[in-house]
Amino acid sequence: MDTEGVWERIKELKPVVDEEIKKVIPKNHDIDHLYEEVHYHLGTGGKRWRPGLCIMTCEALGGSKKEALPFAAAIEIIHNFSLIHDDIQDRDEYRRDHPTVWKRIGIARAINVGDGMFAKAFVSAARGEEVGLTDKTNFKLMKLLSHVVTELTEGQAMDINSREKTEITEEEYMQMISKKTGALISGSVYGGALIAGAPEKVRQEVKKYGENIGYAFQIADDLLDFQEGKGRGGQVGNDIREGKRSLMAIHYIHNSDNPEKFIEILEKPREKTTNQDVETAIKLLEQEGSLEYASQKVDQLIEQGIKHLKPLPETKNKEYLIGMAEFISERDF
Repeated sequence: MDTEGVWERIKELKPVVDEEIKKVIPKNHDIDHLYEEVHYHLGTGGKRWRPGLCIMTCEALGGSKKEALPFAAAIEIIHNFSLIHDDIQDRDEYRRDHPTVWKRIGIARAINVGDGMFAKAFVSAARGEEVGLTDKTNFKLMKLLSHVVTELTEGQAMDINSREKTEITEEEYMQMISKKTGALISGSVYGGALIAGAPEKVRQEVKKYGENIGYAFQIADDLLDFQEGKGRGGQVGNDIREGKRSLMAIHYIHNSDNPEKFIEILEKPREKTTNQDVETAIKLLEQEGSLEYASQKVDQLIEQGIKHLKPLPETKNKEYLIGMAEFISERDF
């Protein structure tokens, strides 16, 4: 499947999604350090592929872009609210190679900016009635968005808690990322199917597609942290510095005969973790085959996810959904 086509479609949808977001977030306001920071954060980048998934799923099942846009924009706003709070919790000073909101205006104000975005997401989702959705569908979408945020919050709690544990199991890790990362993605496609009026059986299948590519995306993203620094000022290995229990870390700890050195590095305070520590940790992961294990896991999850698209009619949008999944497996790691 050609993955370039899906990104052309995402690029087409990005300005449309951005315009939809602007409908609920004021451009000019007399309150300092609030909405201008929302626009700053949104303006630093982001491909808008999560709302793109929502729209493409809706169209693949006979719905329209117009109907999907308010909920798609809500998903993107929630995603970015979570990033602002994540950056505070992780003390990341850069996001998409730009200073993070908390670094610009301080922690207290940045928390408030995130809270404001959280509220505006529900304002956007509630606009469904303005584009012709029934009250029943709109109510279901509001419940879905509430569920997505709850899952995301629980996943973040599990992630933070895991950093205080020497060991967690792969099963615990998968449960954590299903909430922290997968909920937004599965919620995007499920919402698109709901808006299109698809039967519940079909909605559950596309949800499983979203869950699997959500797993794959998070693992792939963690792998990229060892190469590109994920847009955090060019710094590689931030997950090591933060002591995160990624799939690779879990694999290493459970399979190495001598995991003590690696665990010692993970448990160092971030400010005391040196570049040499990070290099040592990455080398240990490579030697144990932990990076290769994670890469193979990504491929398996993508394959499983694509199978759940079988009920969808053969359309260009279905090809785009397959292309998005395959893009994740082709990322350079």
